[in-house]
Amino acid sequence: MASKHTTEVIIDGKIFTLGGYESEEYLQKVAAYINNKITELKQQDGYKKLTFDVQKTLLDLNIADDYFKTQAQAESLKSELENKKKELTKTRVELAESKHSAENKLADLKRSNESIEKEKENLVAQLITAKEELVRYEARISEMTESEQTERKQLQEQIETLQKEKQEILEREQHQKATYEKEIQELQQNQQKSGKKHSSKHNNKQKKYPVSKPVDLPVNVINDDKIIRTSDTNKLLSTLQDMF
Repeated sequence: MASKHTTEVIIDGKIFTLGGYESEEYLQKVAAYINNKITELKQQDGYKKLTFDVQKTLLDLNIADDYFKTQAQAESLKSELENKKKELTKTRVELAESKHSAENKLADLKRSNESIEKEKENLVAQLITAKEELVRYEARISEMTESEQTERKQLQEQIETLQKEKQEILEREQHQKATYEKEIQELQQNQQKSGKKHSSKHNNKQKKYPVSKPVDLPVNVINDDKIIRTSDTNKLLSTLQDMF
């Protein structure tokens, strides 16, 4: 239990001995407060003309006024403090919920990051495999290109050979045609000179000379990965020219 204190204070120029469980400092503050209120009242006009009882009543009223105003202020502060406490509690709850939500989002992000890392590893592995396949394809394409160049060269040689043969055949046909035309002209001249009546029969029995046909050379042609076998020289040349 706290000990009781006593102290001397001066109120309105008079010395009083106050006692209580409060500290001496607190008792001095109480005495100072009363002296301030008395000083305020003395500064008012007509206060000194009032009787001691009226002055004491005015002092009591001023002290009571301060008390109720202070009490109202304290209640207001108390209410405001309660509201602040409620807001603080609400804020704490919201913070706890936000923290829980943030922790859940962080966990989701970690799982998503792990999934992304795994997917990245898979993509890297697929990329390595794709690069290896690309190298193999490039090697095969290189081999196919060399083989294709060889085939193209062979086909080009065949085309040149066939073109030469075709030219030779055309020249032989032109020579034979000129020879046949010349023989026909000679026969017609002989018929005109003979003047025989059976000229029409003779004309029907004119010598028929066989027309030379182009030599058909069966050749295998590769066109768009398909093998074409043909003995038609003109068709073969047209197909080969279209390919090149």
